[in-house]
Amino acid sequence: MTAERGNHKIYRYKLDSDINDLLIRFSNIHKYDSLDTFKEAWTNWCESNNVMIIGEEERLKNHGFTGDVKEKMYIASRYYYRKKEGVGDSGVAVKCKQKRSYIILDKSLLKLMDAHISQFIIDNDYKPSTGFDDFYETNKKVIESEIERLINHDKDKDKDKDKDKDIYAKIKKTYKNRYFKLR
Repeated sequence: MTAERGNHKIYRYKLDSDINDLLIRFSNIHKYDSLDTFKEAWTNWCESNNVMIIGEEERLKNHGFTGDVKEKMYIASRYYYRKKEGVGDSGVAVKCKQKRSYIILDKSLLKLMDAHISQFIIDNDYKPSTGFDDFYETNKKVIESEIERLINHDKDKDKDKDKDKDIYAKIKKTYKNRYFKLR
């Protein structure tokens, strides 16, 4: 469903912010309801907010929307707002926690991994788990210095005592990913 507005096509029709707020509140109240209970509550909600729904239908039709507005609101409420994280119990949007920054492994370590994998990948009995064990034994100092570098890089941000285990797991996972990439 697209419409022309000036020189721009509209591909996604957004609901009014007042309707969105009502839908968020409704969705949070009925977040854990069964489908039948949710549908019954939806019918009651539509009846009590009929004036706003009619106004929204008119507004969207004036913008060129040709679909069913009630269905659009139901889908938003049932499948989006009800499952959306970051919406508080009061219906007000809550800031989600910030995504952590990704730290890239040193390129020399990645080259060592690729060289090691290339050397042993022709062997039919080669598995990335045992290959990493061999890689770790032959490049122990390089891996330990990389772990130290990554711990120091993240020292101020995170005071996790198991950080070196996490970094070791990251290096092991990177090795396995590079194996499957080269294979």
